[in-house]
Amino acid sequence: MNNENIKNKETATEAVKTSYKRMTTKQRKLFYSIFIIIFLLIFAGVNVLATFLVNKFPALELDLTSGGAYSLQKTTEEYLDYMETEVNVKVLMEEETLLSVDSTYGYQVNQLLREMSRYNKVNLEYLNIEATSMKSMSEKYPDVDWSSSDNLIIVEDANTGKYECLALYDVFSPSYDSSYNVVISGQYLEQCVLSSIQKITADKVIKIALSTGNGEFFNENSDLYSYCTYLPVILEDNAYEIEEVNLLSQAPSDDTDIIIMMAPSVDLTKEAVDNLSAWLSNDGNNGRTLFYVPFDYAEETPNLDLFLEQWGLKVGEGYISENDLNKGLAMMGEDSNVNSMMDYYDETYTEGLTDRSLSVLMPYCLPIEILDEEMATPLLRSSDTADILIPSTDGSEHQYIKSDGTPHNAAAISTKTNDNDESSQVIVWGSYDGLSNQWTYSSYSSNFNNTAYFINLLNTLTDNDAMIVIESVQVGGDSIIVTSAQQIAVFVIFVIIIPVALVVIGIIVWNKRRHR
Repeated sequence: MNNENIKNKETATEAVKTSYKRMTTKQRKLFYSIFIIIFLLIFAGVNVLATFLVNKFPALELDLTSGGAYSLQKTTEEYLDYMETEVNVKVLMEEETLLSVDSTYGYQVNQLLREMSRYNKVNLEYLNIEATSMKSMSEKYPDVDWSSSDNLIIVEDANTGKYECLALYDVFSPSYDSSYNVVISGQYLEQCVLSSIQKITADKVIKIALSTGNGEFFNENSDLYSYCTYLPVILEDNAYEIEEVNLLSQAPSDDTDIIIMMAPSVDLTKEAVDNLSAWLSNDGNNGRTLFYVPFDYAEETPNLDLFLEQWGLKVGEGYISENDLNKGLAMMGEDSNVNSMMDYYDETYTEGLTDRSLSVLMPYCLPIEILDEEMATPLLRSSDTADILIPSTDGSEHQYIKSDGTPHNAAAISTKTNDNDESSQVIVWGSYDGLSNQWTYSSYSSNFNNTAYFINLLNTLTDNDAMIVIESVQVGGDSIIVTSAQQIAVFVIFVIIIPVALVVIGIIVWNKRRHR
């Protein structure tokens, strides 16, 4: 910078100082007052603008809870982001009423709905159902029971008009307090809405039949019925239509796509096996899948064994017992070696997984032998150091068949394909424990891919593109919950009380300085 520029800058600075000195005391006080008022107006304006923007654009809100209780899960975000069909989500009550359903979960559900509305294909609307014509609603949605007070949300395809109505206790999880009053203990909004979207937009709904006639876990009279009750729930959450089939007394339906036989305790009859084989063949058109889970305490099953041999598969004796310390899960009162974490073998059925680093846990897993390698291939395998544990039945020590360096199959798939490249499959899954509530639903399940892999396997086989395994996010004690009343209180404090208080204080200070 040359001397002339420096001189000009100094001259300008002196001019400002001189101008300031020429201001009278009264003018300076007025200047300060105007400056304070302008600052307060800007402060209040920013608060009002922020409140308006947050109400208008929910994405601007910050979820400060540790588990993201008020944010959509990644799977939901991806689904809505790539969804091609426009849908209407109509809440059959006003927003204030929804918030009053429950101070915790009502607010959480409302926030998640607002998060969904950020996506271009989701139109969110709250209806004052009492002020709405019931005649018009019943004409537009005739399958809804409008006499019920439990109707909560209608999910509608904006193009075709297909819809599904979600009831109050579809979305909210009920439980009972000590006085046996119904209380809300959780919510399943994301699962329900996404499942409904897929059902109303899908070209075809895949139908799964749960086998119940041979002492399977899905039979309500079974002592182990409660062992895997969550499995049908996650199937319905993923837009599969569920029915039951008693193979002992009936042949599978022609419109059934998948049969799941969960740990039958007795053998199928020869007639049932013939019906099953005919169903899989589908008059040579194929396109069907049997998912079979053997039961280690079952009676002799010669008919089932022969059926599996025809598909190149066999259920072996004993349990897979891992010697790799990184592959066993220590559980209280159990041998960690038989709580085995299995490796993925066929990448075809892992492409839809969000996190492939998580293993599938297969406790007390029966080994699956492949008799025909042209038909059958592994799905899940042990490490090459795993033994086979043969449990003792007379109190003596267990026996081990030592590893020969070959991994054991925890699950396998056999495929028969016709000339038109249409296939039917038989899957044998060696561990019913791996599909129990403990490893598909409880707090432990998030550490493993049991649920995700099971659903992804079925999705891949049925060309079901959406992978929407969503877990309910609970609002814990460390969560930050802001009710509508608290929102109003925050607004009043920060937008009205604090600015007004500052103005009053400023006037008092200015008035005192004026009289000095």
